Amino acid sequence: MKHVRVTAAVLRRGEYILLARRSEQQSRPLLWEFPGGKVEDGEDDRSCLSRELQEELGIEARIGEKLGLFPFSYPDISIELAVYEAEIIRGEPHPREHHELAWVTVDDLLSFRLAEADIPAAESVARGVPEQTGNEGEER
Repeated sequence: MKHVRVTAAVLRRGEYILLARRSEQQSRPLLWEFPGGKVEDGEDDRSCLSRELQEELGIEARIGEKLGLFPFSYPDISIELAVYEAEIIRGEPHPREHHELAWVTVDDLLSFRLAEADIPAAESVARGVPEQTGNEGEER
């Protein structure tokens, strides 16, 4: 089974959090997720997340506190999801690779049809408590 490390951002605007809906061409089409992407060889989590937010949303962001590491296995791939708080410092998010974006309240977060790998992170965010699950290991 293929194993990948993925980063994701919890971008906040007041009481709202940004979710991105996967396009019809992506795996797990039309499910909602925190924006982010795969860590490339030689890249650390924060650099990956900054690059992905620029590529996917057209924004510059300050990557903040790590909220947790959430491992998840789909039948075809094993994911290690590293989730960080992030703050937009330049630009307005636009869906370059996603079907659409939505600013949602924490109370509404779990009512969206989330990608399965994002659910544990969303539950942690909804509880308002950073949570470490699995073996965190070294940051990349």
